Amino acid sequence: RNRIRREQLIERAEALAQSDATDTIDQVKTLQKQWKDVGLVSRRDDARLWKRFRAACDSVFERRDQQRVAAQKEREQNVVHAEHLCEQIEQLAESDFQDLAAAQQEFQQLKQRFTDLGQLPREHQDTLQKRFKAVCAHFQQGLTNAQAQHRQEYFVELWRRAGVCDELEDTLLAST
Repeated sequence: RNRIRREQLIERAEALAQSDATDTIDQVKTLQKQWKDVGLVSRRDDARLWKRFRAACDSVFERRDQQRVAAQKEREQNVVHAEHLCEQIEQLAESDFQDLAAAQQEFQQLKQRFTDLGQLPREHQDTLQKRFKAVCAHFQQGLTNAQAQHRQEYFVELWRRAGVCDELEDTLLAST
């Protein structure tokens, strides 16, 4: 009877090894507790059953470890991407803003890409968020200054054209 109960636990552990459920680790730990609660089995069966059970449990834990490593690598890549995006925004902020609409559109795209990055490692999260906010503020200030300069240039050009019109009008009046 104990051998049958342990075989059932092995089958459940092997099924969990193939499962993508989020709580597989907790379920395996429960199975491990249940394994201890099952009574004795013959020595010959005990070693064979334990080996199968341990292999199924190890498979679940190994998959969890692989997922952790992959998630950590992704977070580290996100740090590199975040730094690159901040650099791009800094470069955009330092540009000459000849085309204000294009600069704003590119800025919005870079901001969206930063927002879509995903998780960052905790040790870098605050630093990168502060840097991102700082470069965004730097861009906004540069954009505001460029808009003011473009307005100034527009009015200077408008006054220049008005002056040309006045000269032409004076010339026409003087020639008649």
